[in-house]
Amino acid sequence: MKKDLPNLDSYCDKLLHFFTTQNDKIRFNDLYERLDNDNIIHSKPTLSLHLKHLVKKKLIIRKVEDAQKVSYKINHQLFEKLDSYRDVERAAGKALAHQTAQFFSAPIEKQINIALLEACTKTLNQIKLKFEIAQDSTRSWEKSYALDYLSSSLFQYYQDCFLEHLKEKVDKDNEQKREIMETLDNALKEVQEIREQLWAEISPER
Repeated sequence: MKKDLPNLDSYCDKLLHFFTTQNDKIRFNDLYERLDNDNIIHSKPTLSLHLKHLVKKKLIIRKVEDAQKVSYKINHQLFEKLDSYRDVERAAGKALAHQTAQFFSAPIEKQINIALLEACTKTLNQIKLKFEIAQDSTRSWEKSYALDYLSSSLFQYYQDCFLEHLKEKVDKDNEQKREIMETLDNALKEVQEIREQLWAEISPER
């Protein structure tokens, strides 16, 4: 296998990006339905053709389970960087049930801080990957797919969870809406103060 990803046409590229977001194997008909709904591929012959291309390049693995069942999955041996984030996701997934209960029992201010820190962690990982790509083009294709994987919903789980939880709590409680908005404003003010302080420290004196 070359160090750099073989040239792919737009369909193969979109297919490979799709497979990077999947943890498990997926059967042909289920794959077609997902891709058709996402306006990626609208023809089974087209899908079959491009799957053959990816299998031939050993980027995805085709498994025949029986005469009527054929499944596909990404070739994890070629995507070490992606798998490192999958390990993070799996570990986080195992902890979610327990952590989610703790999250919702915490004060609103702490929920906001957790959501903020999770978002920062995701962004810092993206910056780190972009820096790695800029410094070393070897297997940059793998790192670019890992970047896409970081946009998956798990990495903004607490932000989405927090917003949904708040919506359920405050739909009919105007006073609580006001309190939450004040809490969000205070958190934003703190972040802005830190931001302004950092810029003041690095800006030339006038």
